[in-house]
Amino acid sequence: MTETIAAEQTMVMRADRERIWKALTTAKHFSKWFGLQVEISRLEPGGEFRFVEFENNLPGKIITVEPPELFEFEWTPEAGVKIFTLVTFRLEEVEGGTRVTMREQGFEKLPEQYRKSRFEGNSEGWQIQIHNLENYLKEGKDIGEN
Repeated sequence: MTETIAAEQTMVMRADRERIWKALTTAKHFSKWFGLQVEISRLEPGGEFRFVEFENNLPGKIITVEPPELFEFEWTPEAGVKIFTLVTFRLEEVEGGTRVTMREQGFEKLPEQYRKSRFEGNSEGWQIQIHNLENYLKEGKDIGEN
């Protein structure tokens, strides 16, 4: 059995789950904190989730939507490779705010020539993105807008 290779970042943010949920599941807000244009066709399992600024649009599919706790989608971390990793956002209420866990797993399925570089690059990327999300929420953006 192959060991699961996963990148994970966790942070407690001083924001309620509903606000964070909107920032994660609304294309307009996700695009702003993530820094790349995202399109979400339908916020439900099977809905399309894709990054449109890449040559092949880095296609993805929504897997799980359990407001305001769990959002998961699959995407390909390497343009042109039809192998997908699973990205999970888990939100838990804790004293002082919300614990946000970002996890991407499935790097072991990638071809060997991409595996290490994608794991390292995405691990570093999620570390940056969790701070981008926190800063976006701190800026006082009206996350209630769609």
